[in-house]
Amino acid sequence: APPAPPPPQRHVAKKICQKTRRKFNVKRVEEKVQIDPTSKKKHEMLKQKKKKMPKWRRDREALKNAIRQGKLINQALKEGKDLKDLPPMPSAPVEDDRVPCPHCGRKFAEDVAARHIPRCKDIRAKPKRLVSKRPTYGGVGRRGGSKR
Repeated sequence: APPAPPPPQRHVAKKICQKTRRKFNVKRVEEKVQIDPTSKKKHEMLKQKKKKMPKWRRDREALKNAIRQGKLINQALKEGKDLKDLPPMPSAPVEDDRVPCPHCGRKFAEDVAARHIPRCKDIRAKPKRLVSKRPTYGGVGRRGGSKR
């Protein structure tokens, strides 16, 4: 039988590890990019986005406040305290960032409202707002329920 081949050398990376790395030259990059310090558009846009709280976070905060208030009520009932003595539940302001249409009264997102409002003012056959004079009870009314 022929002799077995020698095992492969493991430390081949010695050459690579002994090389010295070039230092990163920031000045060369700054010369290529030429950043204008007066333009802060991106920074201002990021600031505006940070101010606006997402809907899920507002809903989460409202839920947490409701749970806290519920715990206070349960604790007061267990201790036999009067519920009138409890502090009032803080009501979170409802933030609606949609833009109402001055012609039909519907609400849209900003970009959609910009498309809708010019078209809506030219529409002649606008349907009137549906206002029901009498309430329907569980689907029973003119359209719901069984025929007689």
